[in-house]
Amino acid sequence: MTVSVVSWGALVAFTVLSIGGPLIGSGTFLGTDALGIVAPWTSAFGNSLPITNGMIGDTVDTVTPQAWSIVEAARHGVFAAWNPWVGGGTELGALPNSGVYSPISIAWWVVPLEYAPGVTKLIEIAVSTLGMSLLLRRLGAPNAAWAIGSLVFVSSGFMIAWTNWSQTRVAAFIPLLFWALDRAAVARRLRDAVPVGATLAAMFLGGFPAVVGYALYAGGAYVVLRSLAADRALRGLLRAALVSATGVVLGGLLAAVALVPFAINATSVLDFSVREQTADSHLPLTDLATTVVAQFVGFEASGATWGDGSPIERLSYVGVVAVLLVLAAIILVPARGGRRPVLWYFVGGLALCGVLIYIGGPVLAAAQHLPIFSNNPIGRLRVMFGFFAAVAAALGFAAVGGRLLDGASTASTSRVDPTTPVESRRTRWARRTSATVVVLAIIVGGVFVLRDAMALVPSEYRSYIRDASVTAAWIGSVATIAVLVASFGRLRPLRLSALVVVPVLVAAPALTLTDTWWPVSPTTTVYPATPALDYLADHLGDERYVSVDQAGFPGTNAMYGLRSVDGHAYQTSQWKDLLTEIDPDMLLTPTYSTLPSAQLGSSLRSSVLDRLGVRFALLGPGVAVPGVVTEELAGGGSLEFDGSAPIRSGVRTGPVRAVTVQFDGSVAPVDDVELTTDIVDATSGESITTTSTWQPMLSGSQNIAVDGDEIAAGRAWYAVFSTDRGRSSLLAAGGDPTVPAMSTTAPADDDLNVVHTGDATILERAGALQRVRWASDAVVETDPERRVSMLADPDLPGSTVVLEHPSDLPPGTAEPATDDDAVPAESAITRVEDTGVTGDIRVETSGTEAGWVVFDDSLRRPGWTATIDGTSVPLLDAEHAGAAIAVPLGDHTVELVYRAPGLAAGAAISLATIGLLLLWWIGIRVVRRARRPGDVGVENDAEPKEGGQTTGV
Repeated sequence: MTVSVVSWGALVAFTVLSIGGPLIGSGTFLGTDALGIVAPWTSAFGNSLPITNGMIGDTVDTVTPQAWSIVEAARHGVFAAWNPWVGGGTELGALPNSGVYSPISIAWWVVPLEYAPGVTKLIEIAVSTLGMSLLLRRLGAPNAAWAIGSLVFVSSGFMIAWTNWSQTRVAAFIPLLFWALDRAAVARRLRDAVPVGATLAAMFLGGFPAVVGYALYAGGAYVVLRSLAADRALRGLLRAALVSATGVVLGGLLAAVALVPFAINATSVLDFSVREQTADSHLPLTDLATTVVAQFVGFEASGATWGDGSPIERLSYVGVVAVLLVLAAIILVPARGGRRPVLWYFVGGLALCGVLIYIGGPVLAAAQHLPIFSNNPIGRLRVMFGFFAAVAAALGFAAVGGRLLDGASTASTSRVDPTTPVESRRTRWARRTSATVVVLAIIVGGVFVLRDAMALVPSEYRSYIRDASVTAAWIGSVATIAVLVASFGRLRPLRLSALVVVPVLVAAPALTLTDTWWPVSPTTTVYPATPALDYLADHLGDERYVSVDQAGFPGTNAMYGLRSVDGHAYQTSQWKDLLTEIDPDMLLTPTYSTLPSAQLGSSLRSSVLDRLGVRFALLGPGVAVPGVVTEELAGGGSLEFDGSAPIRSGVRTGPVRAVTVQFDGSVAPVDDVELTTDIVDATSGESITTTSTWQPMLSGSQNIAVDGDEIAAGRAWYAVFSTDRGRSSLLAAGGDPTVPAMSTTAPADDDLNVVHTGDATILERAGALQRVRWASDAVVETDPERRVSMLADPDLPGSTVVLEHPSDLPPGTAEPATDDDAVPAESAITRVEDTGVTGDIRVETSGTEAGWVVFDDSLRRPGWTATIDGTSVPLLDAEHAGAAIAVPLGDHTVELVYRAPGLAAGAAISLATIGLLLLWWIGIRVVRRARRPGDVGVENDAEPKEGGQTTGV
């Protein structure tokens, strides 16, 4: 009883101390503190806000915005089928990618956003614990071991690193799936397919199929082993396989509402070729060192990491005590009875995962011929590595405790057949000796892995890693002593005292790891509004903006209802073609895009941006704006700059987009200040424009954007610089040491205009076309490369739509005018209603001639249809990535409608499956009630024991 209390107390303490604060409103369990590293939030947060984990940006810029868009739309009675905000648009509500349909995600639907991630993690831990407890109970482990297995699993590397992604919400059901498969393998009743199916459906709805695939591969092998252990008859194995397979099919049918749309999307939009794997695509063996010392992948908060790949894909932690318990299980679990085959399955699975993940070679090459393994990084198999280690560690803890652990499970599947001969002392000695040799070999190999891993650590971090390694060694030493005393000691109180130390040693380092990986951010950081975002909300309308150098954290704009041309989402190949035409380096990854600032002067003039309706560009406040540098920064000496006394520049004339000054650092630079630049009329002394920008430090060159494009050519002005506090020094002008040296950037002939400064710089692009526009002319280009080049041609009028198929061009259509004197045709569009997340767009036209309504969204996806006045019409491929509808002259209502492909069919299958299950259940109840008391049951509730006996469970 005492050991159980301590074990469960360790699990509870781990949970409370890691996520307890966000559960009671003390911060949020979301990494929104990372917003502070980019504009426009940097000014709002300042530099005093530490970042817990700088590698979890996906959870902030895509996972949460997707989930919250679906939930918020549902609260307003709208199904969010389409995400119109990111990257030209992408599928949303019908796909399980966000994880919001997982049963674990129920909190997203019922609590405020700042609470939802923390409550979700709590439910995730609870589901993992429930499944692990049920599984270990069936395996005959005492309840103290249930807590150990649960703690090791929820704190394993995969579950730690992927927290707040959908991956862990899927993985949390793996123990429950194995419990259900164990029932199907041993009991072999038809109704045992239902728990398998229900669990799998919950996993499918979680939105990460790779984890489901790994679990099913492992589960299939488990069913074979457990069935043979219970009854070696072929008939029993076939029945177990049939029940399990029925459960798998049932799970797919129950989750068809998500799987059918996902399958259609996967075959029509997703490009899995970029994820193809080879036998060399495995984690280095040195990453195995993170099983005991997590810091071997680096430091999450500072971003100081080393090795190949993201630490999120490499962290393999299970803990030194868990490793010790697995080794103890190999030595101590008896050869006779029901646990030994099961133990060898989990230990063997652990070893196989180790080979696949860290060694590769022929074994990995063979596995990569299988679905899931062929197009997913093998490092994600760490989810099964952690699960196998957790179960084996729990069985090892049970073996260490032996009879000290009260309340052992009475599950029939673990009982030893009384006719089985007891293991002789000689046999036990031989088994333990050979197992000890194996364990020693593993330990020696581990030492060499740790040595090689240490050699890869940069010299400046070796002392930290060495300290962490020493701490792990001390924990391992204390745990080893405790295990030896608990296993072989003679005094019961001493053995009991040693055993209760083990759960504490499991929980303590795991809690330290979560403290560095799991985010707890101030609630004020949960997607706050800023002046720049407010400006876009007021002026953007239904058009788009482009992020420069990750300003605005591309993808988070979905939280604000702002359309961007870039972002973090799955994008069609056609949309990617257009982005790379704007700038070849715009795609940072196959799913992440933003506009680099290196060639900003040319890229912002791209006609592709015009045709995609990109009206604004969002820049960080320190990014140099395009324009003509009219005066280079040059000077000599220094000019003391006191925050209490503004300093004035020399007089300049004409329009200006930016000024640049140099803080030379002769005085200790000031940290965290507000730098205000006021452009003042030199004649009247009136302020023309003012910008105030937070600066992390007044040192080096400072580029300051100002809204001065409209200043008249002959108007004289000067700049006044001031700060809210502190002292520094400015580079003085060479000709006049009483004023600062200052470079100026004047507007260029580029149709750009600075419209907002301060927390971010916003440039308006005057040449942008409307996202939904009228075209009176058309031209056909069938070659994709020439078509993209044509769209990038500034001489192509906006009143011309580029079609792709000659059959879509009406006979006798004239070639479009391209000369400078051509008069653009008057738009026939009188009204546009864009419903946003539904994907529906309604356009009213009133034209004196026929033409086209052009939609410059990412529409090369199934699910789109078009009507004119309620009559279905063809949706024409146009503008390389978008579409067009040919409209006759006169007054018409044109509608573009999105219906998630496969959603209706999937929903019908899921509902029909639920209905049939209910009818089956009702039928069984009716039959049972109709039976006479002495009748034999329709189904035998007993399940076979090992050796072929049966007992009720």
